[in-house]
Amino acid sequence: MYKKIKNQFEYNFKIEKDGLYVIEIEAACQKENDLKVEINQIQFREITVGKNIQTFNIPPAWNGSWLKGLSKKVIFIIKLSQGRHSLKFIAKNEADIIQEPIIKLLEEKLTIKILENIQSEKRNRQAWITIVLVDLSLNFIDAQVACQKRFWDSDDVKLIIDNKIQKNSNSSWWGKNWLWQGRKMQGNPETKRIYANLGKGIHYIELWADEQPMINSFELDLGETENENEDNKVEEVKPKRIPTVENPEWTGDFSDDTEQMILARAIWGEARGTSREVKIAVAWSIKNRLGIRDKWDSYHNIILDPSQYSCFWERPPRDANLQALKSPLKNQGYYGKWKEAYKIVGQVINGEITDPTKGANHYYDDSIGAPFWATKDNFVIKIENIFFHKL
Repeated sequence: MYKKIKNQFEYNFKIEKDGLYVIEIEAACQKENDLKVEINQIQFREITVGKNIQTFNIPPAWNGSWLKGLSKKVIFIIKLSQGRHSLKFIAKNEADIIQEPIIKLLEEKLTIKILENIQSEKRNRQAWITIVLVDLSLNFIDAQVACQKRFWDSDDVKLIIDNKIQKNSNSSWWGKNWLWQGRKMQGNPETKRIYANLGKGIHYIELWADEQPMINSFELDLGETENENEDNKVEEVKPKRIPTVENPEWTGDFSDDTEQMILARAIWGEARGTSREVKIAVAWSIKNRLGIRDKWDSYHNIILDPSQYSCFWERPPRDANLQALKSPLKNQGYYGKWKEAYKIVGQVINGEITDPTKGANHYYDDSIGAPFWATKDNFVIKIENIFFHKL
């Protein structure tokens, strides 16, 4: 095992030239633990965007409830520029990174081989490998897979492209979701070409395994490279601007924020005029909500949940906080305070500051009457003029 992580871990690396790279990560999670990764602050989420942002229960993350301690590979194919880059691992509870991330420069050609001679450990219809295309197109997949028929079961492989299961047209209804099936293949390799015809964007290719199938080869046709035909070149899709501490201006979509940024906005909207101690306590009370409801699986989903944090949903003239958190540096005199708030939430996320609220997940200040949920039984602590409760 390369590293056991709790909370967060940042892996920095440097590349010598611009190009198309593969980043291979193998990790494992036990039940009730989850792991996700960001590349250069790019936060991956569900393909079909829903009301609640999903960042853990998605193909390029590791879901402990599904894996139950088994490892899974996530392979990113992404264009990177010369210089320094970072992988940020964020765990719920803890996770194991099996080996040091592998970063390789790929030849820029139409067809690239991603997998070769790789066999799954014994699985029970579980996620095995996810390939993530970042700002790339996908014409088709050529894959050769070998599956054995076993005594009580057989090796099987499921292929999912952008949430669409590739159906087996030669199987009965109960086996249609498994494109390669050992009971029919009897150990013989079978080659398939699967057409995707997907334009440039973020794409997820998932391989699920039952028992111990073998991938002999797995190739992707990414379409025309920039040098193939300049006249018919598809216009490159530029990634959205990611707000930073130096330039936190809202893009119009909070999902463009990193977790540190969305939490910093919450603190700025809720507690920018308070002391450092109160800011730490409020940040911890938000962090303490992680996982206590199914939909509260990320800072985004906690903070943006309707009617939870008034600075995000109350409107002027009743409350000017929404405009303040969208543009923290509209008043340049706030730069020092904003930078402090941003640093505080980073330390809270990373567990570098102890929790002064002792697990509290709700709060209110004494300028308003006690909310209905605030009782003597769930009261934890008062810090300055803020009451903290654990529901």
